[in-house]
Amino acid sequence: MRQILTFFAILFAFTAEAAARGGEYDLHILNNADPALTASQLAAPSSRFEPVSSDLNGVLEARSETGVMWLRISKVSGCTDNPWMAAKFPYLTDTQLYAFDEAPGYGAAARQPEIRQVSRLPFLYPAWPLGHASGSLAEDYLLRIDYPDKVILPLHIAAPQAVAGEAVIFAFVSLALIILLAGQAVQAILIYGGRSRPDSHAFIGFAAAASAYVFISSGFLHALTAGQLALDMKSLLLISQAALVWMAVEFVRTSVPSGAVFPLGLLLRGLQHAAALTILAPYLWAPLASVCFLFAFLLAPLAIFGVLAWRMAKGETGAAGLLLAWSPTLLATIWVFSRLLGLTPYLAINHYIVGIALFLTSLRFNAIVSLKYRRDAHAARHDTLTDLPNRRALEDVAERYEAGRFSIHALAMIDFMKFKAVNDTFGHAVGDRLLAHIGHNARRILPKGAEIYRIG
Repeated sequence: MRQILTFFAILFAFTAEAAARGGEYDLHILNNADPALTASQLAAPSSRFEPVSSDLNGVLEARSETGVMWLRISKVSGCTDNPWMAAKFPYLTDTQLYAFDEAPGYGAAARQPEIRQVSRLPFLYPAWPLGHASGSLAEDYLLRIDYPDKVILPLHIAAPQAVAGEAVIFAFVSLALIILLAGQAVQAILIYGGRSRPDSHAFIGFAAAASAYVFISSGFLHALTAGQLALDMKSLLLISQAALVWMAVEFVRTSVPSGAVFPLGLLLRGLQHAAALTILAPYLWAPLASVCFLFAFLLAPLAIFGVLAWRMAKGETGAAGLLLAWSPTLLATIWVFSRLLGLTPYLAINHYIVGIALFLTSLRFNAIVSLKYRRDAHAARHDTLTDLPNRRALEDVAERYEAGRFSIHALAMIDFMKFKAVNDTFGHAVGDRLLAHIGHNARRILPKGAEIYRIG
């Protein structure tokens, strides 16, 4: 049911985004800007701005060496009198938008244009209303972006209901994923927390880390703490990514046979430590940081995917389940990271794909752990040869009977005479087959409400 609801939420999001009619505008950029520059200094026409090709589905991709870039948006048209502008990139936590009109007069009579700062709307990603109360638009807008990394920025100018609708859908999908992932972690703690199993502990860690990652990457953390805490969002995001990769790999590592040391074990350990190094990426030598990212989020996932597929082809137990479980997150991570390298296109689904993939992987991981617990619980109370309830199951029934919570109308003890002769004459394999056959027939002919146990 949860998968169906998630699917329809995604479908609704894509339908709304496709139906939203955006405006047209001219876009210019001043990259590698001096952080000391102000909007007043840049309001006058300046050759320092370079034109950027922009259309309805245009996406600005740039990286600033100084960590500051300015965008000049002008000639806004093709939408309502009071359009809104959204910069659909939740990682942008420090942005300012200024509106101004060209100053009247020429030459010495020209005056400095009046600049007003536009208040940001309370969305998870930056958004601003462009129109005055009178319904008129400014001639130009200046957008300052402080971000020390590559920016993949879809600028969308459209009617307020379209921009707000997209923002609400994005917030709804993000919040739903956070709640579902956190809920799985809490559920696993309540069910598996008291039992010491490495795979269940790894699953709890994965679900919690996935919830934290979506909480940070969607912009919820910044929206809830804006103006209260000065958080380094990029470092927090790197930490959450590293924790997520570590716990996902730990789950796979604890779920494979103990003898699987090479090549899967080495790859898994290498991926974990490379992911841990990405926490230090802002402080590492740039080429080394790039190598860590490339290995942790592209090369190693591809290698592990191949190894799991190879192990599945060999028919090894659990390999198919792990491959199916990890495939969504692996492929989504590769898709999004490849966008940074220019290998994959930007699509609207890029905003949702990693969170949705994490949820699908978490569901599958939970199913794997649950299946193991059910098998263990079944094996603890059933005979492995005949699959009949064993002595422990009978003792549980006896305890319930003594406590007055169970009634027994009749009890019969059955012993097979001369069974030892069967083992001695035909071998233990034939004796085992005979026991299994007897157990099957006994269960088949027993009346309703009766149960047979193998106690020795």
